[in-house]
Amino acid sequence: MRTRWLVALAALAAARALLRPQPPRLSPRRPPARCAADDGGGGEVTDFEERLAFATLVYARIHGSAARVPEAFVAPASWPSALRGLPLGRELAARRAAAAAAARQREYDGLVAALAAYAEEHGDLVLPRHFRVPDREPYPAALRGGDLDVAVYDFAFYETYVAGNATRQAQLRDLGFVWQRLQPEYNLIFEALVAYQRIHGNALVPTGFVVPADWPPEIAGMPLGRRVRQIRSRNDFLGGDARKFADLESLGFVWDVDDYKRSLAHEACVRYALDDAHAALFPVDDARPPPPVPPGFDWASVSVPRAFVVPAVGAAAEKYPYRCRGLRLGEAVARRRRPVVAGARDAAFAALLAGLETYVALHGDADVPQKFAVPDAGGPWPNESRGLPLGNRVAAVRSRGTYLGGADRDARIAALDALGFVWAKRGPEKRRRRDPPG
Repeated sequence: MRTRWLVALAALAAARALLRPQPPRLSPRRPPARCAADDGGGGEVTDFEERLAFATLVYARIHGSAARVPEAFVAPASWPSALRGLPLGRELAARRAAAAAAARQREYDGLVAALAAYAEEHGDLVLPRHFRVPDREPYPAALRGGDLDVAVYDFAFYETYVAGNATRQAQLRDLGFVWQRLQPEYNLIFEALVAYQRIHGNALVPTGFVVPADWPPEIAGMPLGRRVRQIRSRNDFLGGDARKFADLESLGFVWDVDDYKRSLAHEACVRYALDDAHAALFPVDDARPPPPVPPGFDWASVSVPRAFVVPAVGAAAEKYPYRCRGLRLGEAVARRRRPVVAGARDAAFAALLAGLETYVALHGDADVPQKFAVPDAGGPWPNESRGLPLGNRVAAVRSRGTYLGGADRDARIAALDALGFVWAKRGPEKRRRRDPPG
């Protein structure tokens, strides 16, 4: 037995190293005690820290590890007499807590030093989003390259380092800490959206929009456009919370940008037409989103000068909802009209007709294979038909009535009939004529 404890004592120095550096003692120094098996002889352990290290080693030998000694564990009577009754679990827990507190203090001191350096340099603590600590003095070397704003403007920072500590709260307050940023990101996004809606009249935030520096400090610098896109595409920051969805809806959040822009242009068109006809305008309602565009609405029926912009200020602007003001309505309508230009249609049909005339002259009929295209060079083909996919164009006339709309319909059908145009292709009877589509 004596030999076994002497071997254990030889490992005592390594076990003591695990307990250094030591914080102030959490238990009073105990009187010297002999460490022996039962009541037999053995070496003396004359220091309480040595007794603690020895007890830790014994526990590790018995249980395989001393990493998780239960806090209520007390050395039992079967252990050497010098260790019996030692509150090993409590002592180790106290030392772990002291070490963790010291580590947190070092972390906090580093963060405060970085904040103080930023405040000295910029005059405030309105850190840009994802501000990286510069690789230079006076910023702490351990924090350089890290995201300082992510580290400090997070509720975890408050809970870990500041909660319940009046001294640290006063220290941060003196530095100009922006307390309003200590809240969930969704709350800050919503606050920014409210401010944007109040200024711009809608929640249609451009993707590249960044909150200006003269907005409230807790949201200044936020990439609001990117946040909105994340919400729109992936429901980020919402966590499936129905209340958050409802809040955004009440603010007029735009989930489908294209649909919203169409509705906005239509709403402005209706008001423009009423105003142009000197008709009575119904009251402006900015509290509701613009009504949807009626099915089948023909943008070509709207007569708005291309250069017209909805007035942004003055009496004329008051005829339109705030969300419509400043809208380039003429351009918006022009983009939505079908790209039908009479001159272009006439030229396209003329090229088709000239190519078909030449094809009939060369092949004896107007039954053009769908893959046939007019050569780019060579042959008696007219210049306006060079490169024309004549077979595709003939098939489009046959199946969809392309080029046959408008007032010239009958005249164009007559011109095609004069060339023997094949209106229906049905196997052996493919040359049988049928009425043109439409």
